[in-house]
Amino acid sequence: MPLSFIYKLPLRVTLIVPFALVLVLTMSSIAWLSLRNGQMAVNQVAEHLQNGISERISDQLNQFVNQVQLINQMNVDAFQLNQFSLADTAQLQKHFWKQIQHFTDLYSIYYGDASTGQFQGANRVASQQQYQITFATAETGQSMWVYNVDAQGAFVGEAEKLAVFDPRSRPWYQDASKQGKAIWSEIYTDFSSHELMLTAAQPSYLPDGTLRGVLAVDVELKGLNAFLRGQKVGKTGKTFIIDHTGTLVANSSNSPNSDEKNKPIQATAIKDPQIQASAQYLKNQLGTFKNLKQVQFVKFDWQGQMQWLQVLPWKNAAGLEWLVIVVLPEQDFMQEIYNNTLHNLLLMAIALLLTGIIAWRTTQWVIRPLAELNQAAQHIANGEWDQHLPLSRRDEIGELAITFNQMGNQLRSYFATLEQRVAERTQELANAYRKLKASQAQLVQSEKMASLGQMVAGIAHEMNTPLGYIKNNVELTRRLLNHLEELIQQHEKLAELMITEPDNQVALQQQLATVAELDQEYHEDDMISETQELLKDTLYGIEQISELVMNLKNFSRLDQAKIANVNLNENLDSVLLIANSVLKHKVKIDKQYADIPLVSCSPSQLNQVFLNLITNAAQAIEHEQGKITLKTSADEHFVQVSIQDNGKGIPKDVIAKIFDPFFTTKPIGQGTGLGLSISHQIVTQHGGKIKVASQEGKGTRFVVFIPRQLKRTEENANES
Repeated sequence: MPLSFIYKLPLRVTLIVPFALVLVLTMSSIAWLSLRNGQMAVNQVAEHLQNGISERISDQLNQFVNQVQLINQMNVDAFQLNQFSLADTAQLQKHFWKQIQHFTDLYSIYYGDASTGQFQGANRVASQQQYQITFATAETGQSMWVYNVDAQGAFVGEAEKLAVFDPRSRPWYQDASKQGKAIWSEIYTDFSSHELMLTAAQPSYLPDGTLRGVLAVDVELKGLNAFLRGQKVGKTGKTFIIDHTGTLVANSSNSPNSDEKNKPIQATAIKDPQIQASAQYLKNQLGTFKNLKQVQFVKFDWQGQMQWLQVLPWKNAAGLEWLVIVVLPEQDFMQEIYNNTLHNLLLMAIALLLTGIIAWRTTQWVIRPLAELNQAAQHIANGEWDQHLPLSRRDEIGELAITFNQMGNQLRSYFATLEQRVAERTQELANAYRKLKASQAQLVQSEKMASLGQMVAGIAHEMNTPLGYIKNNVELTRRLLNHLEELIQQHEKLAELMITEPDNQVALQQQLATVAELDQEYHEDDMISETQELLKDTLYGIEQISELVMNLKNFSRLDQAKIANVNLNENLDSVLLIANSVLKHKVKIDKQYADIPLVSCSPSQLNQVFLNLITNAAQAIEHEQGKITLKTSADEHFVQVSIQDNGKGIPKDVIAKIFDPFFTTKPIGQGTGLGLSISHQIVTQHGGKIKVASQEGKGTRFVVFIPRQLKRTEENANES
């Protein structure tokens, strides 16, 4: 036995080690579960934190964008309501100047006229709380003039004359007029402030649909940077925003969004290593940022630490499409969990040490009296009967000592009167009884094999004959043993008279006569020879049964590997042998086998499928001209087995239900309704399929498709 060494271990070890193992396993499981649950909790917390941060950033972007678009829409509405007139440029300039003061993220607000090319605008002076009015008209020769204004909007100081400027040639004007709706530009660097900006432009139309001009707002992106830096992302987490090309819009680090020439950069080129690694990972995974349309949660390793990465796609109706990305190091949350796990392991070591000490002391207290009991038992085994254990304890050990002392006294009494001859005869009877039990076990096993049911009904009758005469032989053997037992009892009675009443000659004579008569009958009937012949016949019958079982085992292939490469033609022939008793004298078998390739399958399971289908086909034939056609073929993907009968067929309202579990058209007690259901399940788990076609009164055809290469998993094979 593989575990027989356990029985050789000292009792002290067997008492201590299980408790220690249970303690170690329990505390290890607790530590592991604690770590695992902590990790799951951290994952949930991190996900919720990322969701909250992403939602706040998304809300800020909506507010940021909607504010700019609202300014353009308000100005468009003002033109349509004739609140502005190009004849009164001062009013338009002051409106823009007043408007820009209410929005800190705006850099400039301006208008370009479609017919005259006139430009009017107001802008904020970079890094100062000052404002400027800019305009270019026909009167200025389309040169750009820039004026500083005071708190009342009046021009102060000398004007700065810039180059000729026609707004109609600018990209913001051309894109908005071409698309005829509100648009956003790509990120660019402003030529005067050298800041990264976006331009929102919206066309304005005259009542007749003619383009009046284009209104636009320039907005700086540094406000988004400040907002992102204000979002707490764990201890060392970061957030950043990129557009669909991977260009960096804003980030929460102190690294700039532009290069040394103040040009926009890709997120993969930022100086912050954490943001750079996150952007590079996303680019490697996606190939292009345009493919990302849904929220993504991913984890990646950076510098030996796991990073949680959330990507939230954000866009608006005016054409902005950005990605809001939150990167959060796992170490920000897991360090405390690792520390707690280390403390748990330390406590486990202390508990294990204390448990070992307590267990050692306890086993000493338990084992000492058991050792005394063991020593006394060994003395008794050596024939030293005068053994007595102390009765100082009142627990279960004390009760065991009392029982042992009583047992010792009884043994002394028994062995004083027991005769060697009776012991020998008792041993002979015990041997005969064991042999009888062994034969009985073989018969029980044969009965179990006979109960395999409908699948082996074709060969069950072949077991009846050997089982019948085995049963008769056992019954005769039992009678012979009863006669032998009676003879032994009379011998024992004679021995008892000779010991207890040696002077009672009459009783001795009568008992001697009885023993002699029984002994004469025993020898005259030649019971020993007869018993040997019965046992010989019984063994022959058992050999016949064993041969039948081996044939059945070869059919089911229970001793083979679960998966094997087989030829289904051979499987069909094997099934026909098993089903012979159902088929003979009733149907004719027409084999149309093709030269088919080997298939990888579970042979015993497919045998069961074929047996079910062939048996059902035979049972469906109710006339004497029955015929079952077995046809095999193969194509590029499947090996096909067709089983067709000329029986009564299957009704149309029934054929859709034949593969349902427990569905049967047979009378109660003649079918379980599981044969076709199990067959369908077996074929499906092999990656195949079953098709059925039937016509009432003409017959039914089942076609089994088995893939040439097994598609199911080993787990599916085990389950089936």
